[in-house]
Amino acid sequence: MVEGIGEVDMARKKEDEFKQKVKDALSRRVAQRCSNPDCRVPTAAPGETELKVNNVGVAAHIHAASPGGPRYDPTMSPSERSSISNAIWLCSICSIKIDLDEARYTAPLLREWKRAAEDTATREQGTKLPSDEDAINLTTMALTGHPQKLLTKGIQNVHTATARAIEQKDPRFEVITQYKDGQTIFEYRAKEDVTFTFNVKGNEEVESIRRMLEEGQDAKLPAKHVDIIGDGFPNVSPDRNSHIQIKKDGIEAIHRIWLVDSETKITEQFNDVHGKAYFGTKAMRFEGVACAGLFSMSYSRPLSLLKEDSNFNLSVNFSRWNGKNIKELPFFNKIKNFFDSIFNGAVFHTSLEIDGDVAFKANTDKIKGSPGFYYFDSALLFIKNARIISNKLDREIIYDSGFTYTEEEAIAVYDAANTLNGKLVVNEEGIKENAKLGLTLSQDGKELGSELLGEKASTLEFTEEGGVLNLYGQEVQLPDKHVCMKSVYLKPLKKLKSLKKGDFVEFECVPADGYEYSCFYTL
Repeated sequence: MVEGIGEVDMARKKEDEFKQKVKDALSRRVAQRCSNPDCRVPTAAPGETELKVNNVGVAAHIHAASPGGPRYDPTMSPSERSSISNAIWLCSICSIKIDLDEARYTAPLLREWKRAAEDTATREQGTKLPSDEDAINLTTMALTGHPQKLLTKGIQNVHTATARAIEQKDPRFEVITQYKDGQTIFEYRAKEDVTFTFNVKGNEEVESIRRMLEEGQDAKLPAKHVDIIGDGFPNVSPDRNSHIQIKKDGIEAIHRIWLVDSETKITEQFNDVHGKAYFGTKAMRFEGVACAGLFSMSYSRPLSLLKEDSNFNLSVNFSRWNGKNIKELPFFNKIKNFFDSIFNGAVFHTSLEIDGDVAFKANTDKIKGSPGFYYFDSALLFIKNARIISNKLDREIIYDSGFTYTEEEAIAVYDAANTLNGKLVVNEEGIKENAKLGLTLSQDGKELGSELLGEKASTLEFTEEGGVLNLYGQEVQLPDKHVCMKSVYLKPLKKLKSLKKGDFVEFECVPADGYEYSCFYTL
């Protein structure tokens, strides 16, 4: 209890100190200006700000402090004569003027001056006094019709003013306006229950309303197909490009996600997905994100569904990596490992929690069968290989989600990454077609040995140029590559006996028993 009382006393002390500061600031503001409304004596030198004041003021009495003085009132007590209520702040000139003409400057007039001056100071509390620059800007605008300076918040102010004007017509709504993609958007948020009637025309529009009510989906309707009837409800533009979108109120929800290996039964936790659940009378939908918005999850689900097996839409927002060094993509390893686990057969498990209670649990092993899964998985694999190349060659590569590539280019990047990692070793089962090799003969064809006549398996070693890769719009030069093919027949595509020294001949590399292809870059 003692500690609590101390905290209350401290809070009251801080509040009293704050009130005193406000009072002092108001007093300083009043002191900067003569209370006489007709006074023309400046309170600040030209060009000086409010913080650099030439204080020419003096404290004057409304009723004199001693007998014989101007406006002396014998009925006042000494304490009343010395009170602040009997004082008025004037410039030195006006303080003399009021004492020389007592009949003109009466006590009621001086008290009216004081009241008006304090009211003005209170209204101006915290506002900036006009400067010479303000006068120049106003004059420029009057002469040219344009402001001297561009108002950077001009558009925002227009939107705010528009919203306030609409709210005044119907205060039941909070209105938010914005301009996006060539369209002005008005968002109306009801502050209380609002009853209105709207007539919808068209089968598609009626179906959209049905999905909203039954399935929790948002309804987007052409404005010309909707008539809204409701006292004070904002009018809708009949323009053919205008739309009305009715959004369901969502409930804050969390989806827990974990993967279970189908063989080892080892559980792997993933990041929680935070979002909202939208309920209709027959179904619900969920939309949420994880990993700082990089990972998205959504689905629709009948409320009567008792089975645990469900379909979920998973996606990766690659654009959030735009402009980042490919070596430093946040959450990349987390997301890549997640997709790798599903690709390798892990079962996807999830549970929806609302206010800490589990609404339902579900699982599925069908995610990797969806077309979208392979798109995201292959894109993540390309990024992984590009990161390997970037690290091995110490080359900075900036990510661009708009970059596209062919299947052949993806294979080339995969081969380069595996070669740089020292992993590119292929046996006979791993090749799709036999390699071709071009040689310039060093002697006549009929003098060549059995290796070049396709009669005997041999080992070939040679070096070739590494080539250039295009990674997200940036050319990356690969180093020279050393190639070794063990146990291979060289099958000439022309009859060698008819060829002479210096002729160029193309050979097909035909695998023999124990065939192995390997290569590495000479870094």
